[in-house]
Amino acid sequence: MWLKMAAAAKIRLADNAPGRAFYETKLQSAAFYYSRLMPQTLALAETLRAGADVLMAPAAEAFTRSQTNIAEATRPLPTPTQTETGEKKAS
Repeated sequence: MWLKMAAAAKIRLADNAPGRAFYETKLQSAAFYYSRLMPQTLALAETLRAGADVLMAPAAEAFTRSQTNIAEATRPLPTPTQTETGEKKAS
């Protein structure tokens, strides 16, 4: 689709058709599409081919509220100057 639009824009520009800025913008948009968006299609296609096994692996129960302890998850981590027992190391 973008290739057809770019080809048509080039023809119109070569014919000095009215709306030159429009056709130049079409070519710039096509260049953006081919340089930025088109390369992503290969990675996205590979993602689709990989399937959903990894995504669907966790059991539904893993996402229930009873499995989450917010207080524990938000507790600050010990600083590097504290040992596992919570005592400060001598400086």
